[in-house]
Amino acid sequence: AYYEDLFNGVPVIFCGVNYFRDEMLEGLKDHFTGIVQIAGVQDTIELIISLHPKVRNIVVVHDGTLTGMGYRVQVKKVEKRFPKKRFVYLSGAVLTTDEMLNRFKDLSSDSVVLLCIWVKGKEGRYVSWDRTYPEITAASPVPVYGVVDYMLQYGVVGGKMNSAKIHGRAASMMAVMIYRGKRVRDIPINRKGTATFMFDYRQLKRWDISKKKLPEGSIIVNRPPPTYTFPKEWIWASAGFIAIISLFIIFLLIERKNRLRSQRELFEREKRYRTLFENSLDAIFLSDEDGNIIDANDAWYKMFGYKKEEMEKVNLRALCESEEVLDRWKREISEAGFVKDYECKAIRKDGMRMEVVINSVATKYSEGRTIFQNILRDITEQHRLLNALRKSEEKFSKAFRSSPEPICICTLEKGIFMEANDAFFDLFKLKRDEVIGKDLVEVGFWANLEERTSTIKKIQKDGRIINYERSYKRRDGKTIFYIWSAEQIEFEGKICLISILKDVTERIEKEIVLRRSEQRIRAVFQAIPDPMVVYNIEGKVEYLNHAFESVFGWKIEELKGDRIPFVPDDQVEITGQKIEEIFRTKRPIRMETQRLTKDGRALDIELSASLVLDEYGNPTGMVVNLRDITERKRLEAQLLQAQKMEAIGRLTGSIAHDFNNILTSIMGFSELSLLKLPQDSPIGGYLKGILDSSKKASTLIRQLLAFSRKEVIQPINLNLNSIIKGMEGMLKRVLGEDIEFVTYFEKGVKNVRLDPSQLEQVIMNLCVNARDAMPGGGRLTIETCNVILDERYAKTHGVEIPTGPYVMMAITDTGSGIDEDIKDKIFDPFFTTKPKGTGTGLGLSTVYGIVKQNNGYIWCYSEKGKGATFKIYFPAVEEAEDKEREASILIKDLRGTETLLVVEDDDMLREMMIDYLENHGYKVVSARDGIEALKISSEIGEKIDLLVTDVIMPQLGGKELYDRLKAERPALKCIFISGYPENAIVKHGVLSPGINFL
Repeated sequence: AYYEDLFNGVPVIFCGVNYFRDEMLEGLKDHFTGIVQIAGVQDTIELIISLHPKVRNIVVVHDGTLTGMGYRVQVKKVEKRFPKKRFVYLSGAVLTTDEMLNRFKDLSSDSVVLLCIWVKGKEGRYVSWDRTYPEITAASPVPVYGVVDYMLQYGVVGGKMNSAKIHGRAASMMAVMIYRGKRVRDIPINRKGTATFMFDYRQLKRWDISKKKLPEGSIIVNRPPPTYTFPKEWIWASAGFIAIISLFIIFLLIERKNRLRSQRELFEREKRYRTLFENSLDAIFLSDEDGNIIDANDAWYKMFGYKKEEMEKVNLRALCESEEVLDRWKREISEAGFVKDYECKAIRKDGMRMEVVINSVATKYSEGRTIFQNILRDITEQHRLLNALRKSEEKFSKAFRSSPEPICICTLEKGIFMEANDAFFDLFKLKRDEVIGKDLVEVGFWANLEERTSTIKKIQKDGRIINYERSYKRRDGKTIFYIWSAEQIEFEGKICLISILKDVTERIEKEIVLRRSEQRIRAVFQAIPDPMVVYNIEGKVEYLNHAFESVFGWKIEELKGDRIPFVPDDQVEITGQKIEEIFRTKRPIRMETQRLTKDGRALDIELSASLVLDEYGNPTGMVVNLRDITERKRLEAQLLQAQKMEAIGRLTGSIAHDFNNILTSIMGFSELSLLKLPQDSPIGGYLKGILDSSKKASTLIRQLLAFSRKEVIQPINLNLNSIIKGMEGMLKRVLGEDIEFVTYFEKGVKNVRLDPSQLEQVIMNLCVNARDAMPGGGRLTIETCNVILDERYAKTHGVEIPTGPYVMMAITDTGSGIDEDIKDKIFDPFFTTKPKGTGTGLGLSTVYGIVKQNNGYIWCYSEKGKGATFKIYFPAVEEAEDKEREASILIKDLRGTETLLVVEDDDMLREMMIDYLENHGYKVVSARDGIEALKISSEIGEKIDLLVTDVIMPQLGGKELYDRLKAERPALKCIFISGYPENAIVKHGVLSPGINFL
């Protein structure tokens, strides 16, 4: 852009350009050539691998400057060519100079360093390579290669390097070619660069690198000097002197040739100048500092009416109407050396005045004399026409400039702006000097030149263009939309277009906003997961979204312009009432209803509807949202059932715990009373009745605990097939001869982790219920198999189930089945359909609690009169089956003489336990809590054989008490007692192994 200002036509040779692109020399290829600087990174890496075949790590050192990051990019580009090599980058963008140098300590012997540049580390301070490069090569335990020849002075082995000398020599050769007359255009740009393989002789020796392995033509520096150097210097000095003398002689010959050529050219130029001078239509004359006319052409004589012989008597003062104007002309040319377009009034020989414009140049000769070269043009007629035109244009100019609509005038062919009004500059936020004299492309009005060419052809054909919509992106980023109308005119002697622009940005922006809004609304409408319908005022379909098609099955093509036949008969009346309500109140409505799918299925629907109103508030249609809540309804019912079961479980569990403590006291004191009564005492019968009732209550409590998942269990790894096979005999006896017992066992069924006694109770309870449902006989089937429960299964059943392998046990009967209206109550405690006095209502609730306590899931499938199936799923385990259960301990005699420490915070229970144990011969020491027990243990010196302690007590619990006493008395044994299973001994209802618990 600044070539003419900087170089004024002189050829330019560039060098050292790293990132050259052809567009840099757009339009300047006749003036520029040169050499592109290319770093030989790839060749250097290939050389490293060739010279060091065992190298695995290539450590690239570069700083964070623009040049350093440029080298990193070049290495990254070629890195993929060497997939078996590991590239490590030490970057000045993240490392200080000292940190970079420290990294060399850890380099392995299979590494090589490629030094690109380091003049600044992370610390931000520039450092000289005179310091850093010697430090790098000294710190490196492996060879260091480089990219620039000056690195060879600092311990670098070498590489394909750029050299300022070689680069400059190549550039100078281009200069010689130009000097000899070769055109710049004919000298191609050197795009391969001048990088050369260069090496330091000393480093080749240091790292034992053979010169034979180096690339052909390699330059080796720092060789040791030869034995005889003195004669060689003389020879070179002589050769240099001869060369200089030869060049000087050639220079003199060339200089003489150029001088002769210049003289010929000067003669030719003077000849051409005289021809132009004599034949010019403009008046040309020469004058001196006194205003005397020295020479003039024919046009000057004709303009002023003088003859050639009268020229010596003519002075500028006689030709100029005003001496003041003449003096100002002299002053301006003296100061500037020229005068351009100086207008004044001149006087002809006959006295007639005329308007002239003069252009003058002052030339000072060696003898000190100054001559003025002047070109004069008569502009009298032009002034007259301009005055007339000015008057006619004043009206146009006022209208042009004051118009609120942007107006501009451009040449038709090249589109150069000739004029524009303020409204034009205001609309496009442009300054006058940024527009006038520039073409449309420069200002940014026509990016597509082909489109402009076709438009210009249309204008040339029709003479005009009307209402052509276009846009322009201003510098502030705003896009202006305008309507362009133009007509062909002649302006300042050129075929031009006068264009009137109408700013329609606001309208277009509103249209764009509206269009985008419609697109967003349509996208949202289609993306809404709920089915949606847009009706017109007649209740006919205009739009359906994808969700409607997916849920109900109809496509828009089937329903557009029609009504949707999906309102069940029992919903027609309420639907009509709601439609009447929304049109009456003009407020949205919401209701739960049912709608039919295309295939006739009834769906539970949450319907919400709103009217579409026009600008006057009149209804034009309706938007209806139809949310399918069928699944939600089903899940809500299941959740309600689960919450109910959980609440009942908590209540029954809590009651069972408290009632258990009371029963313990009643049963204990009843047994003690029986022991102390005579055999024939009538009171004994009463006490036995109390004891029997208490035992029944205790059984009931165990069932409640099982339902509420609070019963203490001891799970083991077992196989369902083995357990069921072991129960077959007992189950057949329970079922009776009129019920067929069938089993289907999958081979290889996986093990589960359960309390075997609880599993047997589940099977027994379900089989007893099945028997009672088949009073006239039937069939009972027990089936087992491996299954995988996935997320789909969990979603179908409306519960959160850990996905994975399970073992399924199904118990199916052919009995009377279960009514649909009581199916959700069958697991409720105390719920029974049996006659009064024949069932407790705890059988299925106990099954439910046991299954849940063992992380299982149970579902019932039944229809009235078609039997029932209970499917139970237990998580499968990979561990082997526990073959042996703990053998029951047969106790023949409960009496003893050992010392027992009884700790219980309930006074009644503690007293009952003391009396009971003492009656059986034991020596009992008691405490009301853990703190008191520790004190008693420290006071008595005798042996304590057994600790009987409550688990949950204030201040110090039973587990902590046993741990502390065990430290003092290692042989001490312990029995834990509690009415609350969830404690330090029992975790989540599961008894820890090796613990004695009651």
